[in-house]
Amino acid sequence: MLEKILVVEDEFLVVRDLKNQLSSLGYNVVGSSPLAEEAIDLTASLQPDLVLMDIRLQGEMDGISAAEQIRKKFKMPVVYLTANADDATLKRALVTEPFGYIIKPFEERELKTVIEMALYKHKAERRLQESEHRFATTLSSIGDAVIATDEKGIITFLNPVASQLTEWPLAEAIGKPLEEIFNIINEFTLQKVENPVAKVLRDGKIVGLANHTILISRSGREIPIDDCAAPIYDDDGSCRGVVLVFRDFTEQKKAQEQLQESERRFHRLADATPVMMWLTDEKQQHTFFSKPWLDFTGKTMAEESGEGWQSGIRRQDKENLLELYDKAFARHESFQVQYQHKRYDGTYRWLLLTGAPLFTSNGKFEGFIGSCLDITEYKHLEEKLQQIEKMESIGQLASGIAHDFNNLLMIINGYSSLLIKNIPKGNAWANAAKEILKAGERAAELTRQLLIFSSKQMVEMKPIQLNTVVRNMEKMLRRLIPENIQLKTSLAEELRVIEADSGQLEQVLVNLVVNARDAMPEGGTITIKTSNCYVDNHLFAGVEIPSGNYVQLSVSDNGTGIAENVKERIFEPFFTTKEIGKGTGLGLATVYGIIRQCGGAINLESSLGQGTTFTLFFRLSEKEISDNVKFTETKEFKDNGNLQTILVVEDEDAVRKVIKTVIEEQGYKVLEARNGNEALEIILEHEVQITAIVTDIVMPKLSGNKLGEYISVLYPDVKILYISGYMDDDVLHNFMRSELFFLQKPFSSEQLLSKLKAVIEG
Repeated sequence: MLEKILVVEDEFLVVRDLKNQLSSLGYNVVGSSPLAEEAIDLTASLQPDLVLMDIRLQGEMDGISAAEQIRKKFKMPVVYLTANADDATLKRALVTEPFGYIIKPFEERELKTVIEMALYKHKAERRLQESEHRFATTLSSIGDAVIATDEKGIITFLNPVASQLTEWPLAEAIGKPLEEIFNIINEFTLQKVENPVAKVLRDGKIVGLANHTILISRSGREIPIDDCAAPIYDDDGSCRGVVLVFRDFTEQKKAQEQLQESERRFHRLADATPVMMWLTDEKQQHTFFSKPWLDFTGKTMAEESGEGWQSGIRRQDKENLLELYDKAFARHESFQVQYQHKRYDGTYRWLLLTGAPLFTSNGKFEGFIGSCLDITEYKHLEEKLQQIEKMESIGQLASGIAHDFNNLLMIINGYSSLLIKNIPKGNAWANAAKEILKAGERAAELTRQLLIFSSKQMVEMKPIQLNTVVRNMEKMLRRLIPENIQLKTSLAEELRVIEADSGQLEQVLVNLVVNARDAMPEGGTITIKTSNCYVDNHLFAGVEIPSGNYVQLSVSDNGTGIAENVKERIFEPFFTTKEIGKGTGLGLATVYGIIRQCGGAINLESSLGQGTTFTLFFRLSEKEISDNVKFTETKEFKDNGNLQTILVVEDEDAVRKVIKTVIEEQGYKVLEARNGNEALEIILEHEVQITAIVTDIVMPKLSGNKLGEYISVLYPDVKILYISGYMDDDVLHNFMRSELFFLQKPFSSEQLLSKLKAVIEG
C-alpha cells in the first residue's frame, strides 16, 4: 500500500513539481494546501502518513506552528521544506521535533532518502511502542535525538533529546566536532567506534551503528544507543553535511535482558517441575523440550527437536491422536487427551497430554505449548476403584441371593428334618428325606459362603494370636497336600494380637493352602509366614486400609502362577479356572469376605511360571487374650407343654409355618405374626403371657430390631431370639457388639431348639 503524503507549500510551481516527484517515487499525494490553518484540518480528515511542510507559508500561521499542532494532535511525522531559515526559525523548528528537512531545491533521491528516513523513524517509534508489551516493560515515551553536522563533521544542530543524552547544551555543542560531543565505544571491547558521520561523508550512504554501541555522555555516563545517519545534499548534489538520528536504547536493552532472563526462568521452572513440557513455533517445529521430558524419553534436545513428541506414541493410538493434534493446531484450539507413550526403557506409560495455542500481545498465533503428566499410577488406581465398585456390586447381589435362598432352605431343611423325625425307621422314604436334607445343607453352606463374601455373616470377633491358629492347623493342613508338596512355616516371634473369628481364620488357611496345592500338580513348596508390619494408607484388591500397624499372614507357592486377566476376577464368587466339578469358585471369594469383615485387606502377587503369594493384613486388637473361660451350667431341656407361649414373627409364610411346626412339636404353644406391627397387636391383646419371641430382623413395616426395642420397654421379661438370612451393615454392626441372641438362616431344627432353650433359660 502506497504511503500517503500531504504537501503544505504556498508556491504553485513547487507544489506541482513535488506532486510529480512524489508520484514518480511511488508515493500517494493525498492533498496539498498553501495555508497552515487549512493544513491542520486536512491532516485530521485525510490522515496522511507524512506531512511535507514548508516553514514559510502565507497567512498568519507559519509551517512551524502548523507542524507543532500536527505533531501534538495527530502524532504525524513532519518533514520541513525550506530554502533557508534563520536561527530563531531553526530553533522553533527544532522544538517541534521534525522527522527531517528538505532544503529547496532538492533531488528525488534526497527527497526519497529524507522521506524514507522520516517514515522509518516513525515506524520505528511505533514498533518500539508495540514491543513494550512483548518484553513486559513499559518504555517511557521519548523522541529521537537529532544531531546535524556540516561536511566537515562540525555540529550545526542539536535537538533537546540529543542535548539531554549527551549532556551538551545546544549553544555549547554547535561548532564543535561530532567526536567531541558524540563519543561512542563498543560495549564489550571498550574500544572507540568509528563515527557514523565519517562513514556517511566517506561513502555517501545511510549507515547505522553496529550492535552493542555505548554513548559516553559529558559526565561519563554510559548509554547504550542505536542510530542512523544520512547525508544532506545541497542543490548541486554536493554533500553539505549529515543528519544523525539516535535514541537511548537503555530501556529496550533492559527489556531484552528481562525477556532473556524470563526465558531462562521459564526453562529452569520447566526443568524443575515434574510435568513434562514442549513448545513449537507457528510451523509446528519443536523449539523446546523440558528436562523431565528428555529424562522420560531418554533422548537429547536435538533428537527430540528433529523427531518431535509424536515419535513415541503407541502405534495403534498414533493416527487418531495426530489427527486430533493437527486439527487443534490448525484451528488454534486447546485439547486434552490420554494416550500411551514409550519411555526410555521401552515400556509404555499413560500420559495426560494438554495442548494450548500461544498468541502474541496483538493476537498473532506463534505456536503451541504442550504439557504431559504421567498418570499411569492414576490409571491403575482408577482400575482398582472400578474393581472396588464391581466387588461391592457383586457383594450386594450375593447377599440378596443368599437372603432369598436362606428362606427357601429354611423350608426345605425344616420340613426334611420333620420328615426324618416322623418317618419310621426302615421306611424307604426316610433315606429320601435324608438326601433332601444333605442337599439342603450343602446349599446352606454355599449361601453361607456368599454371605461371608458380602460381609453379611454374623461372626464372633475375639482377640486371637495368629501363630496359635497356624500351629493348631498345621497337622490338618499337611493332610490336605500330597507327599510331593512340602509345607513350611515361618512364624514371627512376639506377634501382635489381632481381632478375628478363629473358625473363619481356619477356613482362610484351608482355602489358601488348597488353592496353592492345586497350582502345583508337579509338586513344590507352600510357605506360611507371619510378621508384624506397618502399612501406609493403601488399596489392596478393592479394599482400602488406613495407615498403621498390622499383622501380616502370607501363603506362598512356587506353582504355575496366575495370568493377568484372571487376577482381575480372582475374588469374584463362582469364578474358577478349575475343571467342572473340581471347584465352586467360592474359596477365594470367602477369603476375601472374611478379611473384609475383619477390617483388613488382601494382596495378590503372581506371574505365570513364578508362583503366587497371597498376603493378608489384619488389624490389631485393643483387647487382650483371656484364658479364663466361664461355663454356665445348662439345665436339662424339659417339655413345658402349654405352660409357655412362643410368638413367631416372620414375613415369609412358609418359613414361619416350618418354625411354628418345629417349636410346637416340643410342646410349646405358638402364636404367629407376619410383621412387627401384628406382633405388637397380638402381645397387647392376648391374655396369655408370652414367654419368648422368635422374630426375623428384616421385615416390612416394623422391623425385628425395632420390635425388640419396644418389647424391652413394654415387657422387659419377654425373651427375644432374632433370626435373619441377611442384615444391612448397621444392623450387623449392632448385633456383633451386643449380647442379643441371634441365629442366622438357614438353621436346623436342633439349632433352633437349642438356641430357643438358651433364650428362655437366660
